[in-house]
Amino acid sequence: MRAASSLPVLTCQGFLNHYQADRGLHLYSDFDGTLVALQSDPMACQLAPRQAATLRALAALPGVRITIVSGRSLADLRNRIGIAGLGYVGNHGLEIATQSHNFVHPGALALTRNFAQWQRTLQDKLQDLPGAWIENKGLSLSIHYRNIPEDYHQEFRSVLEECTHSIREDRQLLIGDAKQVVEIRPNLPWTKGSAIQVIDDSIEADKSKVRRVYFGDDISDEDAFAQWQNDLTVLVGEADRPTHANHRLADHLGTHRLLEALLARINPCRIDDTEQAFSLPSQKI
Repeated sequence: MRAASSLPVLTCQGFLNHYQADRGLHLYSDFDGTLVALQSDPMACQLAPRQAATLRALAALPGVRITIVSGRSLADLRNRIGIAGLGYVGNHGLEIATQSHNFVHPGALALTRNFAQWQRTLQDKLQDLPGAWIENKGLSLSIHYRNIPEDYHQEFRSVLEECTHSIREDRQLLIGDAKQVVEIRPNLPWTKGSAIQVIDDSIEADKSKVRRVYFGDDISDEDAFAQWQNDLTVLVGEADRPTHANHRLADHLGTHRLLEALLARINPCRIDDTEQAFSLPSQKI
């Protein structure tokens, strides 16, 4: 790992150089913080129409495979994006829906009662804390604390510390901190990296003629970065932590500049009827 701040910023031209017309493209991307900005209310996150149009046009091109990889539940992710032709990976890899896979990890499925029980326990303990809410994603739990007033942070941490010991004693579960979200997940040797490798291996293509790229912003994306060191891996956002990625971007808008530049390179005439034409970005991002 190295400091993200030392990574080269990926420019549009650098991205286009990675892609060649005689090669296919397998593009994997996280959602929150990578394709859309992080929101105080995660349920408010939506792709802008222009951004959705770009993904839709790219996914329709021969040789291009796009898979969205997220900590959100699969159902939430698919409903939120709703673009036919894309692959979807939810719950940090525990759920997969692509052309070749319809998968739910059986080890995680066996723990759904555990998550329901912990949801009830945590709701009882956090009910008096304003801004705290628990999202049961079926195969995991997310405890959102972004909107807890600062005066209540210590109380929240106290409740969390009280529960953490019991959760870890269970040994079937893991607990970890993400971006102002505490996540409780199955303790399984399965990650986003595991899921995308299974998907990629199943695609019938000459792998020597395929370029792979992975965009992500979260700690949970590091497994994917680590296993695809010879491909293009891009950390979006944070530049002050260690990472296995080999390039970085400032924010989700940088991701979309690259995708629009790629679409313009591959098929400059493909413009969604509802969108205005865009020009190839030339500035560094």
